[in-house]
Amino acid sequence: MDNINKEIGKRIWELRNKNGYTREFLSEKANISARFLYEIETGKKGMSVQVLMRLASSLNTDCNTLISGEAETDKYAYIEGLLSGLSEENFRRAEWIIYHFCKACES
Repeated sequence: MDNINKEIGKRIWELRNKNGYTREFLSEKANISARFLYEIETGKKGMSVQVLMRLASSLNTDCNTLISGEAETDKYAYIEGLLSGLSEENFRRAEWIIYHFCKACES
């Protein structure tokens, strides 16, 4: 278990630095203490699923990336692939649905 904590902690540390975040900034954003974040990054402590989810969100990534180091499948590329196979009429229908769905989410 300690090796898993170290691997996850290293990925969090790498992403934090890649994003240019200080430990204090990320800990505030994820609603944990800077000391706890240090212990996570160094593999000294594990974390709950809720903390993992908050850290992933704060680092603009997904939990799978933090756990395994492999990003989730690019969802946009998948959707683009689906849309590219549609007839023009069905593409326009899909475009209308997506537009109205996005508008509803903004409200």
